[in-house]
Amino acid sequence: ISSRHVLTCSHVISKPGEEITLDFPLLSQKKYKACIKVQFPPKVSAGPDDIEDIAVLEFLLDQELPNDISGALGRDIHDMYDHAVNVCGFPEGNDGGSWVDGKLKGSTAEGWIQFDQEMHAKCVKEGFSGTAVWNKEIKAVVGLVVTIGTSDHRTTTYMIPASKLIKAWPELGKQRKTGDHPKFDSERRPRDSFMFFLPYLSDRSQQAA
Repeated sequence: ISSRHVLTCSHVISKPGEEITLDFPLLSQKKYKACIKVQFPPKVSAGPDDIEDIAVLEFLLDQELPNDISGALGRDIHDMYDHAVNVCGFPEGNDGGSWVDGKLKGSTAEGWIQFDQEMHAKCVKEGFSGTAVWNKEIKAVVGLVVTIGTSDHRTTTYMIPASKLIKAWPELGKQRKTGDHPKFDSERRPRDSFMFFLPYLSDRSQQAA
């Protein structure tokens, strides 16, 4: 989201307060160090206006990021029903990454947005939390994967919408209005507009992704 900041879900950070190791697995094998700049912990019971399960990480000053990394511009779009999206995660046993397609649906009581995958298609699972949800129609990041629910042998995925991300980190909203974003290309697929973090399951009623 900037040359020094990364958005992810709070629940993937297993030890708040310590240095965090992260990487850009589709571009480089190098590891990076970051600290927590802003953190909104998960809530057991959240409402549509609550800001939760969001963390902004800041890279330590003595590091150079890969040249091919591009910023992810968040777009706050209210009417996205049936918009096609895709996400990339790193489930256990798949360090190379796994892409999943889906379609956005309605909002939930927590203020998340549901998106569904086709029956028998590859689904979001543990290891996707904090990854960007790329809207293929408007070519922008519209949220972060936060959790999954499974019923009737079908997996449903939920994302934190960009509107909440902007409330958590207002600089996102400024970038959206001015278009001033480092190395941002609106036509580029978000190959590394997101980060990979080791998953950490919280004690929520649904399974973290």
